[in-house]
Amino acid sequence: MIERYHRQTLIEGWNQDALTEASVGIIGADYLGMYSAMPLAALGVGNLRLIDSIGSYNVHFLDKQLIGERRVYDLEDAIEDLNPNVEVYPIHSRLASNLSKYLLNNLDLVIDVTNDPRSKSVALSYCFENNIPMLSASCRPGYGKLVEYNGWEGKDVSYLLSEFENTDQDEFMSIVFGGLIADEAVKILMDKESRLQKPAYYNLTVPDRSAFGIKNTSFMSGDLSFKEKRALIVGAGALGWLVGYGLTKLHIGSIDIIDDDEVVNSNLNRQLIYYDAVGESKAEVLAEKLQRISIKDARGRPIPCVKSFNRRFDSTFTMTDYDVVFDCVDNFNTRHQINKFCVENHIPLISGGTNATSGQCAVYVPGKTSCVDDKVDLASKVSTTNGASCLLAPDPSVIMPNQVVAGIMINESRTVFNPSIYKDPINSIILYDSIGDKRIGLIPYASVCECHKQYEPRKGRKLNLKRRVKKKLKRRDG
Repeated sequence: MIERYHRQTLIEGWNQDALTEASVGIIGADYLGMYSAMPLAALGVGNLRLIDSIGSYNVHFLDKQLIGERRVYDLEDAIEDLNPNVEVYPIHSRLASNLSKYLLNNLDLVIDVTNDPRSKSVALSYCFENNIPMLSASCRPGYGKLVEYNGWEGKDVSYLLSEFENTDQDEFMSIVFGGLIADEAVKILMDKESRLQKPAYYNLTVPDRSAFGIKNTSFMSGDLSFKEKRALIVGAGALGWLVGYGLTKLHIGSIDIIDDDEVVNSNLNRQLIYYDAVGESKAEVLAEKLQRISIKDARGRPIPCVKSFNRRFDSTFTMTDYDVVFDCVDNFNTRHQINKFCVENHIPLISGGTNATSGQCAVYVPGKTSCVDDKVDLASKVSTTNGASCLLAPDPSVIMPNQVVAGIMINESRTVFNPSIYKDPINSIILYDSIGDKRIGLIPYASVCECHKQYEPRKGRKLNLKRRVKKKLKRRDG
């Protein structure tokens, strides 16, 4: 067994051979196609057939710049760098009725990720006639939908997702749905139970993130420039790398990263940006690659000398000017310390966590939502250990829940950066459950905590920190 797949093979019932021997066709190479191909390649799906006729128009796939006239060929090269064990077959063509029997021949699964009902109609007809399972997904700014076709319902027009026709795909919603699509594809290829029976939604425009229908999304038509914003990412692993990647695409002005791990082969099934960096520092590699990807003002950098997040962090570096902190760690001890740091310094926090089949995201904004400790009772979960890194963790780990939750964290950050445009952050916990009916839903939390009120306002806090640092230096110099 290839070492990069080891952690996912620990999942009960996992069948890596079913993926390695599978042939999957992806119709559409826009954002949804890119972020669906990415996890499928990382998982080790043996054969990927990419079908589309669009050009690249200077977009990024991880740290690869795609600038050619035929995106499927650019993606072929990028995916083969990501995972050399995957065979990619690019077809620069639109899916038409008279071509479908050639373009879709001998596939185990068809995935249509266009916003084009005509394309989905052709794919649906072919899958119906040839008894092939199909996943159909589309997205637009603020909203996305995924359905699975099993052939039992005939050629139902609801699978065409016509509500997305003539709309642009949103890159950040595509990250979420790329992970969802890969998770459902694994269930189909491994013939698992808990297949998708109802449409899966993620709707940033309504309080219930999984609500059916489309609200007014005109305010989501384009992100403002966030070049004045400053973010801290604690943890550059399975969640942190993708959060950093998304923040760079949002044009965040400054991104600081804390992580003391190095890249190992078993990371590569889910920490995709490190495909060429085994043995190197995660924080340093991520900072360098985010700088390369940045098309405006993001300047990711590792914070020097910080090996872990601890209570001395703020007094050592006086880092209280962040607009948001992202908790992407894998242990409760560190998460508890991050939450205390943010509460004490009145800083918004977006916290994410995953396991092999699920994950969750919690957003904390002082005075608007409850802190993460209140929502998930971190204090009771803190162990007597210092929290082992994922290098030592024996638990199974796979890309799908990490991509879904990281995508949700990126999307929800918009409500923190500019609530006047994107509405106030949600107080509930956003839950991803790969076997739940909704897939994405909420754990309601009605109250808003006042934990931050016991600490001084942020400006006063900074002044006191500076005084304490001066006193320490004075005592040190004797």
